[in-house]
Amino acid sequence: MVHFEAGAHTAWHTHLLGQTLYVTEGCVLVQIDGQDVVAAKPGDIVMIPPYVRHWHSASSDGAMEHFAIVEAVNGTAVTCMEKLTEEEI
Repeated sequence: MVHFEAGAHTAWHTHLLGQTLYVTEGCVLVQIDGQDVVAAKPGDIVMIPPYVRHWHSASSDGAMEHFAIVEAVNGTAVTCMEKLTEEEI
């Protein structure tokens, strides 16, 4: 279970085997590189394919919570990349 305060976000990252987010509270914003930002609400499921560069965050006006499922390969579940720029947020 992951909780983000309003406006908190990840850096760009990928997952070797993909990631599934089950939204439990608030509004989760997700952007896959090259696509528009998508908003997900409680009860929504967001699936990110393997090796797809993306980020996720809480909206600027409220906290969010999601249950994240990822699997590891040889002990690695995520590859962290650069931080978001002000223009990307």
